[in-house]
Amino acid sequence: MHEGRPATVRLLDGECLEISVIARLSVNDVLTLAAHHCRLTQPDARYFGLAFVDENDHYHWLQPGKNLLDYEFPGDKAVIQLSHNVR
Repeated sequence: MHEGRPATVRLLDGECLEISVIARLSVNDVLTLAAHHCRLTQPDARYFGLAFVDENDHYHWLQPGKNLLDYEFPGDKAVIQLSHNVR
């Protein structure tokens, strides 16, 4: 695993995918990885997105074209918790 901020992506089947968030890692990169892991076909993958819950329990969808580090995730050093869900 590369140096970077640790993150966990909870997949649809309840499995967790552990990744390391580096400067150039985009939301699209993680969506592609999650889709591959869940064996989603390209047409089906477009119905899914990544989201996180902030400290006020608000749900935030991540925009596919942005880098993950463009977002302000809760907890400066904590593991980033993401979920892969149907949008």
